[in-house]
Amino acid sequence: MTENNTEEIVEEEQPQEEMYKLTSKQVRKKILLEIVDLLKGAAFPFIIMCIFSSMIIMFSSYTDELGVQLIAVIGGELMLIAAFVLLGRTNGSAAYKTKVTNQVKRKLHKPDEKAILKTGEYAVWKGFVIGFITTIPFLIFQIIACTGEYTFVEFMLEYMCGWAVEPFNLIGTIPDPYYLFMALLPIGLHGGFYIYGKWWEDKRQQKITRAEDDKRKGKKKHYYEENKYDGGKRYVVKTDKNDKKK
Repeated sequence: MTENNTEEIVEEEQPQEEMYKLTSKQVRKKILLEIVDLLKGAAFPFIIMCIFSSMIIMFSSYTDELGVQLIAVIGGELMLIAAFVLLGRTNGSAAYKTKVTNQVKRKLHKPDEKAILKTGEYAVWKGFVIGFITTIPFLIFQIIACTGEYTFVEFMLEYMCGWAVEPFNLIGTIPDPYYLFMALLPIGLHGGFYIYGKWWEDKRQQKITRAEDDKRKGKKKHYYEENKYDGGKRYVVKTDKNDKKK
């Protein structure tokens, strides 16, 4: 028979990150670097968006058969969705890794300007802003199209933003202002999977930390059950050493 063990959950002390007070010049530079980082994050998704738009228009306009047009549009939209899912997760994961790396640099007092300015680090709002940036050309051209018919604008909408206009063109009789709601697709997809990318990277790093901790401290197999990992912190379960089996 075994006596009940007295357990106590003790949170391991987490080193406090030193607070850096930025000068006005550093604040301006931080804003500039953040804008550049957001534009870099949106560049590849926007290129992918243009490529799939051209493919959708090319295949859907190849024939007048509705079945072929539907296959072209639905197939193109699904590939675009898959691309934004992957890119959103990748951007979120990379931003979270940057955040973790910069935190270590700040704790070690390394003179890294980007670490001090905290640029390129993960933040929930960034995922949605990157998605929004990819839709800016579409929003501009579509708003202009709502005011009248312009050949250049229609051309740009078809070959740069076919992912947004072609589904409505197949349906027909849809007022132009309703096309603007298609901007929610890339914004929501990239933002949602940007958050998932952070979660996925955090779990991956926790597994690495567990493995390294196990090797360093030489714990047994049941170590993982005695220690709880949550949000990058380790909670140690202490057991009364005086408890004995009878």
